[in-house]
Amino acid sequence: MGNNQYTEKEALKDALEAQKQISGMFNSFTNECMHPELHKTMLDILNDEHSIQFDVFNDMHKRGYYPVSPAQQDKVNKMKDTHAAQVSSGQNQQKPKEPRI
Repeated sequence: MGNNQYTEKEALKDALEAQKQISGMFNSFTNECMHPELHKTMLDILNDEHSIQFDVFNDMHKRGYYPVSPAQQDKVNKMKDTHAAQVSSGQNQQKPKEPRI
């Protein structure tokens, strides 16, 4: 048998990918909730999942597994302006789906 070991970096990468998938699923489910209490519960869970994802990302970054370059201020300003323009014109609003739950 070969000595195939799962490295720390691979484990953290898998954990981050799993958290991205989980967050996406909870986000979709939360968007479909019609009952106020269920919607609130799902928002709480979604927030927890995003926190876990952020913690895994930060751990990877601290260990040098996920290097990130600082954003250039001109690009940050451009994104802010683009987003503000979309919000003011209503471009980023999607038509709501029919709730299923």
